Amino acid sequence: MKTINITEKLHFEEKPAVIIGDTAVTINNSAVAMLEILPKLDDLSDNPAALTEIVELLVPETEREKLSALELSFGDFVTFIEAAVSLVTGDSEGEAVTRTTT
Repeated sequence: MKTINITEKLHFEEKPAVIIGDTAVTINNSAVAMLEILPKLDDLSDNPAALTEIVELLVPETEREKLSALELSFGDFVTFIEAAVSLVTGDSEGEAVTRTTT
């Protein structure tokens, strides 16, 4: 049986974060969460409740308090979600990519 150890290539302890002003909001980048989130993105126009489900999967509960404290407008909130998903999926451009260690 052939085997390969990829442990050194994985980043278990690293979590990406989206920075808004002085606040860094850590994002859940687990594959399981993303597999649940991605199909819901197409459902937003027909099902606004999907937005709440996406946030619950994408942003850990302790981080949601930080996000709520920012009192973002709806448009800014959608921008945050788009940026967070792009960050996790690797579609993010720009220099504002920060990884935090948990």
